[in-house]
Amino acid sequence: MSSLITAGRKLPDTNFQGGIFSVFFANGDDIGLDGLKFMDDGETISGITSGCTNVYEFKTKGISTFTQTQTTSQDNGVTTFEQVLVLNLIGMDAATNAKLRVLGYQRPKVFVQTNNDGIAEGAEPMTVLMGKTHGAKITTGTHTIGANQGDSYNYQITFTATETQHANPLNGSTFANPFIGLENTAPWGIPEITRGV
Repeated sequence: MSSLITAGRKLPDTNFQGGIFSVFFANGDDIGLDGLKFMDDGETISGITSGCTNVYEFKTKGISTFTQTQTTSQDNGVTTFEQVLVLNLIGMDAATNAKLRVLGYQRPKVFVQTNNDGIAEGAEPMTVLMGKTHGAKITTGTHTIGANQGDSYNYQITFTATETQHANPLNGSTFANPFIGLENTAPWGIPEITRGV
């Protein structure tokens, strides 16, 4: 990878939207190191291995966040990107307890679908892949019942991944289907979404 900057950046339009619309989990072993195809920019994902047949949607609302922190070591010059998803899930039940427990045992690949619709010039892509190489790990999780009747009754689960790049965007993502813009010719395929029930 070249370390020479070759272009500048102008001030973009300001029609950006924060917030997370939904999150999709793929089992970590379903997308190997050679299970992704990229566009010519080397950043945007254009294909996912057809071995990833299913992704599992967790709907969220409100205060979930996704933060990427770039760090360069002054000792060895290595640059890493810590990717942190704080996922707030409203309500608690036994079925969700079981799902979170299983997610805690593995390192899933996490697709974060944002509220950004990509209309603004230079807008961030709507959906990005967290933990592309090493997967993501649950580092903390709290299951909270507030003191008062109007207080929270929810999960707050933190997933953390460390990668050598920013989270990669998916080509052609839409609100209806974040995977619809991906190549659908073997060995690539569009995973089936298992919606929450």
